[in-house]
Amino acid sequence: MAASPKANKKRQPLGWLTFFFALLVVLLWIGIPIIRDQYLLLPTPTLPALLPTIPPLDTLVPTESSPQASLLNVALGESIAPQNDTDPDGLIVLAMSDGPFVHLFAFHPTRLPLSRLTNHPWDDLHPAISPDGSRIAYASRRNGYWDIYIFDLRNGNLTRVTDTPEYDGWPTWSPDGQWLAYETHTNGNLDIFIQSLSDLSQPPIPLTNTPSADHSPAWSPLGQEIAFVSDRNGQDEVWTARLDQIGERYTNISLGVGSPVRSPAWSPDGRFLTWGGQNNATDTIFLWDSSTPQTPAFPVLAGHNSIWSPDGKVLLTRQADFLQDNLAGFEVSSQKLALPLSVMPAAIHGMDWKGGQINDLISKFLVDSPAVLPSLFTVQITLAPQSPPNRFGLVALTDVNVPYPFLHDAVDESFLALRREVARQSGWDVLGNLENAYLPITEPPHPGSVDEWLLTGRAFAVNSLPVQAGWMTITREERNGQTFWRIFIRARYQDGSQGLPMRQHPWSLDARYNGDPRAYEQGGALVSIPDGYWIDFTELASRFGWQPVPALQNWRTFYPAARFNQLVKTDGLNWAAAMAQFYPPEALQTPTSIPTLTLTPTVSPTIRFYRTATPLPSSTPTSQPTRRPTWTPLPGAVQP
Repeated sequence: MAASPKANKKRQPLGWLTFFFALLVVLLWIGIPIIRDQYLLLPTPTLPALLPTIPPLDTLVPTESSPQASLLNVALGESIAPQNDTDPDGLIVLAMSDGPFVHLFAFHPTRLPLSRLTNHPWDDLHPAISPDGSRIAYASRRNGYWDIYIFDLRNGNLTRVTDTPEYDGWPTWSPDGQWLAYETHTNGNLDIFIQSLSDLSQPPIPLTNTPSADHSPAWSPLGQEIAFVSDRNGQDEVWTARLDQIGERYTNISLGVGSPVRSPAWSPDGRFLTWGGQNNATDTIFLWDSSTPQTPAFPVLAGHNSIWSPDGKVLLTRQADFLQDNLAGFEVSSQKLALPLSVMPAAIHGMDWKGGQINDLISKFLVDSPAVLPSLFTVQITLAPQSPPNRFGLVALTDVNVPYPFLHDAVDESFLALRREVARQSGWDVLGNLENAYLPITEPPHPGSVDEWLLTGRAFAVNSLPVQAGWMTITREERNGQTFWRIFIRARYQDGSQGLPMRQHPWSLDARYNGDPRAYEQGGALVSIPDGYWIDFTELASRFGWQPVPALQNWRTFYPAARFNQLVKTDGLNWAAAMAQFYPPEALQTPTSIPTLTLTPTVSPTIRFYRTATPLPSSTPTSQPTRRPTWTPLPGAVQP
């Protein structure tokens, strides 16, 4: 039947509305990305996706230039042409954890494998190569205390520059090689001094003398200023000190960009300065142009810190995942990968890159190439594996105060070796009193806990009471969306013979209770750097295979979820595989935390803390009278 004209007129407006609605959807579909890209993302410039996380070695290839590359080319004035086959000259000298000590190594990603320079029963830190490449200055504890030494590659002579019981470290050369600037721990904090090398009898000249922490000096190749890190404004920032001025000598050049910052490094021509910092909770390299000092520094690469090649064309960046250091070189002009990613076997404690005479002189001082790092313990399976195969037993920990003094048979030797070493370095038995070690599966875990490694016997929890006593502190680090904690142990002897001064601001979990709403919401707050000498317990434990356990997502509101004092030795196993080495599959079913009303009898019942051995008598129900509503008639009311 044909529709009436009246019906057609009623449907017509609906058709036009449908057409306009469809047109609006198309316009929004096209326009929203344009509006988003032009307005929403402008206030926060994106970083080049070079190494936001450490990718597999076989997938790391040179990347295309990014929006930040064009900014860098403008800053450089196109003076450096991109090179696709860059192979920079010179050699890298770095300090790296080597067994129980820290030693010096020589390295080049394409020319020289990791080669040992020092191998003594003491620590050597913070190498700095002279401008002509003939000498290496570094901090050493060869005499029992931290002092600055210079090793001459031309004749093998070793010169002691400083002789104090206080810590002296992080040397940096003047352009003419006649002076050294270095950091020293004096008056309860770090300051920067300058020492003449032509006359070592002259007293050092203080460059800074403030209650703040001033450290990590870098002498400009132009010779007139020294960059350093200072927290004099309340946070770690990059400052410069003009050596040719007396008044208005100090200038804040980072202005909070990337704070907290670390390790400033000058380009060989003295024009650019880079430092490591944070951008959107990611390790980032920032670049500042001294020819336009009013222009803020901007991010150029992902990385913890960097050093420049001798020709200034390549930045060697330290890609620091938590307790895993890697080195990668990038062209400055194009930000393409110029040197292959090098996975380092241990933590790096300072590095420098120079050319000149070092290429020909250093070969006769190499102890072994390639270097092989020593093992600190030997695994011995003292208990025969149980049946079925791949089951292991527990080993008792002697002389350890802990509720359940047991650990997995494959990790107990590592724990004991770590205990001895941390006691040697700190002067007190840190691991003799633990909060937890092995946790039986019958014990209830913390509410909301995920993958409780204490159940596997491969983890332990350090006693947290020393935090309240001032003998332990922690720092916070964000890695790949997870929160990790680094534990620092206060050295027993505060005479400079043990530990190092702290550079990072500790994180106080207890600050959430001081009445500050902001500190409560963020789960604590940064506090001032403590005085004295400290041992990086987390880095030391990593040499023995122990890694920190990441905090749970609710750590800001639930104190135990921080798990700041837990360390685990996984040996490449995930939590389920580690649990399978102790328990059969049926024992790993997730139990309910609330007891059921009807108890299931077992052959050998397990007595738990919430269940008594003798059943309690149940109460006998009694009858209750039924309450009936009553009322009092109001005066004058009509009675029914």
